[in-house]
Amino acid sequence: IWQSVWLEARPQTYINRFQIETRCSGIVTIRAAFGGPAHGTLHAAFGGTTASSDGDTVVLHIGHPQLWTPDHPYLYEGTLSLTTPDGVDTVHTYFGIREISDARVDDLPRKYITLNGQPVFLNGCLDQSCTLSGFTQPTDADLRTEVQQMKALGLNTFRIHLKPEDPRKLYWADRLGMLVIQD
Repeated sequence: IWQSVWLEARPQTYINRFQIETRCSGIVTIRAAFGGPAHGTLHAAFGGTTASSDGDTVVLHIGHPQLWTPDHPYLYEGTLSLTTPDGVDTVHTYFGIREISDARVDDLPRKYITLNGQPVFLNGCLDQSCTLSGFTQPTDADLRTEVQQMKALGLNTFRIHLKPEDPRKLYWADRLGMLVIQD
């Protein structure tokens, strides 16, 4: 076991997984997959903006969005809920509004990696997630400290190698302003 394990109660029909896609324009599309026999209403509430749908996709329109960058890692926190006749399943989650692409910038002769439409220089390191205790950091504070130390070195990205990263470390990367490359 290389990360935290827990059990949660859930209703018969539940949110099995979801994907959040953000655009710098403030349009946020949330696609969910449900488990269980019933259908219901999907409701999203983030940063004071709400939307609902009787399908598996809900679209939020956030006015004057604050874009996520390593220097300003703004996150929208909120809930995604599925209401059915047998109950309500609620997920507390977050997202940063950002777009990463490889694009031509102005009249420059080659493509660049861009963040929110601007070229970004990736100053990073390879992170193989090896610690004195093996592949698992002992506490959440240790995960946060690891990301803070990378920021203190002047890095803006790290590349995950060998295994999927602990979701708590990815949370701290989002919260503290680090880009992550995972292969």
